[in-house]
Amino acid sequence: MCNYGKIGLDQTKKILSDNQIYWTGISDGEPIINIKNKRVGFLGFNDIGGGGCGINDAKDVSEKIQILKPQVDFVVVQFYWGVEYKSNPTARQVALAREAIGAGADLVVGNHSHWPQTTERYKDKLIVYSQGKSF
Repeated sequence: MCNYGKIGLDQTKKILSDNQIYWTGISDGEPIINIKNKRVGFLGFNDIGGGGCGINDAKDVSEKIQILKPQVDFVVVQFYWGVEYKSNPTARQVALAREAIGAGADLVVGNHSHWPQTTERYKDKLIVYSQGKSF
């Protein structure tokens, strides 16, 4: 999202908003939507590096979840993380996912590896380490 700096980020946000598409990973754009009379909040984090320009860094996971949790019925946390072309999550992915669940996330979903990775139930919550191919 930051390949073209703040101008590119702002343009992307405008295009998405103009087309009623939600995004996560940017502090001023984390959506809360109603689904079947439940408020669902989404948070996105980058753990690959190269953040900046407003992208949420994974170091703030617990804090951001704890701020969002009282406002919603369900918290979904998404991560851009891990190592490309690896079918198993790294120790860092496991630690961050479990930290998110411990802080109050109800579902953790990751992407970046380009391969599906394992899933896990942790404290009766689902963690999907990577959904697979990114386009």
